[in-house]
Amino acid sequence: MLELAGVSLSFVGLTAVAGLDLRVADGTICSLIGPNGAGKTSVLNLISRFYTPQTGQVRFNERDLLKLPPHRVVEIGIARSFQSPTLFKNLSVLDNLLVGAAHLSKPSVVEDVLRLPRSRQHERLARERADHALEFLKLEAVRDRVAGDLPYGHQKLVDIGRALVADPRLLLLDEPAAGMEEAQKQWLANAIMHVPDEYGAAVLLVDHDMGVVLRVSDNVIVMNFGSKIFEGPPGEVRHQPQVLAAYLGTERGGTVHDAQA
Repeated sequence: MLELAGVSLSFVGLTAVAGLDLRVADGTICSLIGPNGAGKTSVLNLISRFYTPQTGQVRFNERDLLKLPPHRVVEIGIARSFQSPTLFKNLSVLDNLLVGAAHLSKPSVVEDVLRLPRSRQHERLARERADHALEFLKLEAVRDRVAGDLPYGHQKLVDIGRALVADPRLLLLDEPAAGMEEAQKQWLANAIMHVPDEYGAAVLLVDHDMGVVLRVSDNVIVMNFGSKIFEGPPGEVRHQPQVLAAYLGTERGGTVHDAQA
C-alpha cells in the first residue's frame, strides 16, 4: 500500500532521513521506532506532504505522493494524528470529529445554504462516521464537551477519532500513547490493534512506548540518525544488539523494552 524507496531529507546540512526504504502492507500495523531525533516524525511529515525529500520516491497505492499537495493526501486515503493534539479547542468533541469528514462528499456552498439533498446526505454520512468513532474510542460520554476542557489523554483520542472519521486506507499515528496513564495506554493499544478490521485501514505507528509497540505491531522498523538499522517482527527486535546500542548507547545486556526510550 505504502512504499518509500531511497528517501533522503536534509535541513541545512542536518540529515533527518537517509536513504530510507519502507513498506506498509494493506491491513497491517507497522511501527517506526528509534531514539529521539532518529527521523521518525520526519517520515510521517514526508508521507503527509509537509516535507519534500531531496531524493527518493513515496508511493501510495501506485500513486506518486510527491506530485500531490498536502490537502490532496487525505482525499486519497491517508489521515494522521499528531504528537500534540491539533484540535479546535473551543468546539465540542463531536464537532471536532465532523471536521474529519469535510472532504468526503464536498457539497457546494449553495447546496449547504439551501439544505439540498447532497448537503443533507453529507451531514448524515459525517454524523454516522463520527458516531462510529465515538463508540470505537469510548468517547460517547464526552461527545458534547468542549474539546479543550478534556484531559490530555482524551484530547489525543479525539485527534485519533478525527483521523478515523476521514475514512483512511492508511492511518498515521504520531506518538498516540504519549501523556497517557498506563491503563489508558493498554486500552489504546487494544483499540489500535482493531483498526485494520474495524476500519479497513493499515496503520503506521510512531511511539516511544515499547509495550504498546511490541503488542500491536506486525512489523517493526528501527531508525537511528535517519537510517534504518533493523526491520523485522516484534519478537525479534527486542534483543538486536544494534537496536540496543541505539537505545542504550551501548551493547550491554537487556532488551529494547527495558530501555523505554
